[in-house]
Amino acid sequence: MKKLFAIAALAFGLTSAALAQPRAIGARCSLISGEFSYQHNVVSADFLPSSFGSQFVQAELGWSDDFFAVHCSYNVVFANPDWSEGTWNAYLGPSAGLLGATGFGGVSIGAMIGLEYTFASIPLQLSVDARPDIIILGNNGFDAMRAIYPAFSVRYAF
Repeated sequence: MKKLFAIAALAFGLTSAALAQPRAIGARCSLISGEFSYQHNVVSADFLPSSFGSQFVQAELGWSDDFFAVHCSYNVVFANPDWSEGTWNAYLGPSAGLLGATGFGGVSIGAMIGLEYTFASIPLQLSVDARPDIIILGNNGFDAMRAIYPAFSVRYAF
């Protein structure tokens, strides 16, 4: 009974901590694919210098005519200019992904760099970013860097 109570308390605490962090959900579109996008702010990491701002995890589930992809990136806000009422964030971070297509599968590693704006008066977030990556562990072994297509995102911030 004590273990059940401890597990329930831990689950409640983790859920409360996750729900207390700002999040955003929406769509990310580039020239070659569309993706569902989810952002979740995380507590500041102790290993980063204090000059860095907030951090967030971004996950995307994408599709195209002939492939699907799941990407996740850990982004650090390195600039937060005060240009208007809303919030501007320039971010950069490592990313990893799983790719699948007919007769092909692979793992990619890379980076994400972008600029986002969250409106102050409405819960809307707009961003533009690029995610260059290298496909490793694919059917052809090591592939060259894939083309860098900029993407535009629209998300509901909550």
